[in-house]
Amino acid sequence: PVVGRVDSRSAVILLETDVSAKLEVVVCLQAEGKEVRRQPLKLKSRRPGIVVLTQLQDDTRYQILFSGIHRQDAQERIAEFVTLKNSVRAGALFQGIEQGDERDNYDEARFVAVARDRPSLVKPGEFNRWDTIYERVSQKDLPPVNFMLHVGGQVDLQSSFEEAWTLLKRGTIGEDDQKALEDKAREILRRAYRHAWNLPHVRETLASCPHFMLCGEGDVYPKFLTNKDLGDDVGACALRCARRVYWEYQRQLWDPRVHEVIEYEESYGKTKENIEKAKEAVKTAEKAALAAVKDWERYMSEKAEIRSQVAHLDGVELRRELRKVKCPVVDGRTDAQLREDYLKHKALGLDESKPLPTWPPHEAHQAVDAARAAGAAKDAGASDSFSYGMAAPAPAAKTVSFQEDGLDDDSEEEESEEEEDEDLVKRDPDDTKERRYEARVAELGAAVNEAEQTAKDMQERFENWGNADTPNAGKDNETALHILGRIGVLLLDTRWSQISDRGAQQKDEPLVAEDTWKQLEHLLLYGTYAGSITALVVCTDEPPVDPYARDDLPEESYARLEAISSRWARHESDREAFLGLMFRWLQGMQNRSLVVICGGDLCGGVETQVEDQQQAEERSKRQEDAKPKLDEWGQPIQEGLKPVSEASNNDKFYRQLVCGGVAGSSTKNVNHLMGDGGELEFNSKDDRGKRQLLKLQYDHRRLIPSEHCAYVEGLVRAPVDATEPVDIRADICSLFFGGVKVTVGPVIGLVTESTAIILLEVEWEAPVGCVVTDALSGERMTILNHLPKLRPHAFRVEGLKPHRHYHVRFDGVEDPEKRRGSFTTCASLAAPRRPQPGDDVDGCGGSLTAPYQKSFRGLCLARDAPATDSTSAADGAALLSACREALDEAFAGTDCVFHLGGQVNLDAVQADAAGVLAQAENAYVRGDEAQAGMLEDRAMQRLRDAYRTHWNLPGTREVLSRGGRVMVPGDADLGRTLLRNSTEGYVRRTLRRMTQRVYREYQRQLWEPLLPTAEAAVSYATAAVDSTTLRFGATH
Repeated sequence: PVVGRVDSRSAVILLETDVSAKLEVVVCLQAEGKEVRRQPLKLKSRRPGIVVLTQLQDDTRYQILFSGIHRQDAQERIAEFVTLKNSVRAGALFQGIEQGDERDNYDEARFVAVARDRPSLVKPGEFNRWDTIYERVSQKDLPPVNFMLHVGGQVDLQSSFEEAWTLLKRGTIGEDDQKALEDKAREILRRAYRHAWNLPHVRETLASCPHFMLCGEGDVYPKFLTNKDLGDDVGACALRCARRVYWEYQRQLWDPRVHEVIEYEESYGKTKENIEKAKEAVKTAEKAALAAVKDWERYMSEKAEIRSQVAHLDGVELRRELRKVKCPVVDGRTDAQLREDYLKHKALGLDESKPLPTWPPHEAHQAVDAARAAGAAKDAGASDSFSYGMAAPAPAAKTVSFQEDGLDDDSEEEESEEEEDEDLVKRDPDDTKERRYEARVAELGAAVNEAEQTAKDMQERFENWGNADTPNAGKDNETALHILGRIGVLLLDTRWSQISDRGAQQKDEPLVAEDTWKQLEHLLLYGTYAGSITALVVCTDEPPVDPYARDDLPEESYARLEAISSRWARHESDREAFLGLMFRWLQGMQNRSLVVICGGDLCGGVETQVEDQQQAEERSKRQEDAKPKLDEWGQPIQEGLKPVSEASNNDKFYRQLVCGGVAGSSTKNVNHLMGDGGELEFNSKDDRGKRQLLKLQYDHRRLIPSEHCAYVEGLVRAPVDATEPVDIRADICSLFFGGVKVTVGPVIGLVTESTAIILLEVEWEAPVGCVVTDALSGERMTILNHLPKLRPHAFRVEGLKPHRHYHVRFDGVEDPEKRRGSFTTCASLAAPRRPQPGDDVDGCGGSLTAPYQKSFRGLCLARDAPATDSTSAADGAALLSACREALDEAFAGTDCVFHLGGQVNLDAVQADAAGVLAQAENAYVRGDEAQAGMLEDRAMQRLRDAYRTHWNLPGTREVLSRGGRVMVPGDADLGRTLLRNSTEGYVRRTLRRMTQRVYREYQRQLWEPLLPTAEAAVSYATAAVDSTTLRFGATH
């Protein structure tokens, strides 16, 4: 489950199942372990759905379970959240604020903000930063997180979007069913959500606290607003699919009306299909009308031909012809009467095998009925020519009836006896059939006109699709203001506002639609709850005040800045509207506070303070006036107390915090060209609608290195009393959850021309970042690893430059200033070139560009045993100080330090470890393997204590943290007690194995790192201590 919007009385929970199912949502109070109620939830197969829980208690921790799913999922897929603690209880979702009992004097909410989750860019062995965030949101002994803000890039959709895009391209070429094709494309995108939101600690975090999500560039495709390849119909279809999936998974967390939005968007495709059907109906109607006209013309032509045939015949010939067609001949009839008998008989037999066509398409029956009901028939003579585009006058028949097999000549409409017309009863068959032909053609012509009008109306509705007053995908609905008591959370969309409802790019449109600005102005300044909101948290995916917008750079630097700069800088009207609205809201009442949370790209860890320039000058003047005046002797002059101006307690400014990427955002060799600050000046509307000049100043400050920034954590406290100040505390937190104590290190191991090994041990399991900085160029690289508890870990640094001096520091540890180191890489093995005139060959062997190794300098040490007498101790301290000075030299110093035995003394600790192992042996005899295992771990830690004590002695620690080194074990490193004792048994075998393992972890690992697992250290402990050959440039 994913927990969505939660206030003090309601909550939204999102869930997706692999098959259609009817589930039960079980709401439980976690503190009491009691079920409160059950609520049904109906889900479609592989479609996310939500359940809205209402009538909850405020400031209460709930557990949400699900009945009707797999047993293992029912045990693991559990949602938890804490409802808001509000002084004024919030009403039901989207129903505003209800006045309730005031039990507290403030509204309070804690939040966490993250951005850009890119798991595909995580390096092997890199620490999972979601572990830190999950640790924060799940710990019940800490204050609960009331909501988590995702400011863009929740899902890395690039590869899935390309796959769906390719599918749509090929399907369009193959003329596949468009609806089925789009369903397949959306399913590809849904798979990306399922994968990303089921990663370790991501799934647990999404189920442990409420979430608000805002679309960013990573949730769709890089540069999808300006990518020309997405400008055609296929690209628009792909963007619509991505937006639909965003609605289903992200927007649905805070907007329960998403199902209406989806239904409305689907009407776009249905309207398009109906237009095609209407066009086909027009073609079919035209074809039927043309056939009827041709039959009518054929009938009239044959009728005229028959008249011409019998016009010259006399009575005898007419009687002969009547007998040929088997027509009865009546005596006493004149020649004219015989001609009429012949013509009527021939007309009745006119090609009756070809019935007149009926109206074929099922969709047009309503149009036919409408044409009949309109009374299109008028009593008029037959016309020999007819245009089917216009409705022709029909004969005076009350109703024209058609059977499915064509024209029915034997069915005359019955009339009442009172109104029966003798002429109609005695109407000759020829005239009746002619009138029916005419009526049929007139009806079909009217139907054609009706079908054309229907298609035209559909096309007009299609052109205006999205402009109706419904919860659609328009530019006003992706932005949302959530009111949580006296706290407002504004999700300001700047992505979908530049995509039309059909998915077409609109890069020339503003970042925020004008109607949206008007709605926000009404809600924040004039609306029903405008006066009750005193704390505002604004979320946008890019910083409105761009920390990387600079004008003082060379031209070649702008291309790099273009990739990381904010789009707000290129839309000045939107930025002015945003800043103007924010400061109007701040200045509307006293004691209001505002913070802006941004995602951005490659600019995490930056804080920007924006304030009114006039107020800043007044504050500086007040601070200057507050300083005591001094007399000529430098003594303060006593003056009366000055009244404090009210403006001094009502300075208006806000902070803008830029999150870093939560996963896969570590950057290497990136020098961020951040600006220091600046001023903005523009005209802004006041409350009366008049324009006034607004002068702002801003200052940028980097709080944390961008590659280490993981999230923002904040606390919002809004008092009930409007005279008390609102407190918003928000800080950019590093990826480290507090500092961890270092027990050993840093110890610089083997250093070559391009690599270095650095050993560190910490007290608790924690993420630690090793930062290596080039002293010459300032180039920095970071290795982030998850260190085990009380076990040494080796950082392997690669990609170094030869003959360079580097500084080492660590992030995420206590007292990082005391745990620093340095080393110099060896010169390369490049062949020297002859010195040229003007070259400075001093210290570089005749080559400035490719220094080579012309000498190798080593420092050898042995038996570092602390002396007990003062004289020897002073000599040892002097020796260590001299070694430190030699190793501190950057480029003319020592290439490697060789420790030739006696780095530690294991004699004392081995005796203690042997006693503990004897107890473990007794535990094995008793069959208590668990107790024996614990005793073996205690013995192992006792051996490690020798290194922790010895390598932290004054002087020794400083020497070990400078320069590269390798160590060779001596008697003291393996323990003389172990070497002298020849008795074989459990204690001796285990102690030998543990001693070898400890040597492998602390000394051998300085030039041959272990895998970061306990199993690797155990496997190496069983191997014998062997020798090897090391290479330092040209020296072996």
